[in-house]
Amino acid sequence: MRKKKRFKEWYYILIILVMLVAALALLLYSYSPEGKDCGSDIDCFMEYANNCRPASLTVDFAGNILEYHSTGDCRLIKKIAKVTPSESIEVKDFLEGKEMVCDYGVLYLNQTWIENFATGLESCQGELKDAIVDLRFVLADMENTELAENMTSWYDLS
Repeated sequence: MRKKKRFKEWYYILIILVMLVAALALLLYSYSPEGKDCGSDIDCFMEYANNCRPASLTVDFAGNILEYHSTGDCRLIKKIAKVTPSESIEVKDFLEGKEMVCDYGVLYLNQTWIENFATGLESCQGELKDAIVDLRFVLADMENTELAENMTSWYDLS
């Protein structure tokens, strides 16, 4: 009788251990350092990013490839990965490959941070921020020109 009772105790302990290992494995998988690849799904990215979980998003905006990455410490990395081939070589050289890192709080990030590169600029640092600030000054000097209007609408720099 005593052996049967001891077997049951070990059986329950084993079940609990298996459940704990499975839960730990699931937790580690969901918080992988690479994060969730959301493709072009903004809702997916926002869900992860607003909870300061690593995720990535790639958006094709008028032929420009924009990349976003959220980190586990509530940082958003914005990058212009590729400028549309129809853009001038000067603009391409000025913006392509540049990125900036922006700090935000839990549940503070909203879609305008994705839809407008200039949103949250005051909490960002990096080459892309510097380029956007410089570009705003250049566009102000070029007011009422076709290039200035196109750049302002394409990159939402107003």
